[in-house]
Amino acid sequence: METREREHLIATWIKHHKDSRASGTVPDETFWAWEELDRLCSIDPDAALATILQILATDQSDVVSENLAAGPLEDLLVRHGKEFIDRVELEATKNPAFKLLLGGVWENAMDPTVWARVQRAAGQKW
Repeated sequence: METREREHLIATWIKHHKDSRASGTVPDETFWAWEELDRLCSIDPDAALATILQILATDQSDVVSENLAAGPLEDLLVRHGKEFIDRVELEATKNPAFKLLLGGVWENAMDPTVWARVQRAAGQKW
């Protein structure tokens, strides 16, 4: 994914969630960003993690953090947790905002070993 495309995805994903919270509806014109990040979580987990980290660096508001933790970060760990948990743990030691974000991830259908490691790496549960 090109830098400009990723920046557009990030800005639109953030807008989508802020607009959804403000209006109480899912805006059709920005839903593509939700779909694209979900697609990346399935087929390009490296790009998904990079995008998640860039979203977090761009906006740490409650609405963005809530949707990022219990959305793409959780989905990435459910789908690719075994191959990504080492990177997630390392990022949590270097990045306090990411450590805090992990506190909003739910177990979902995550591998139990991955879930235990997420809980140890996470900041306070929220």
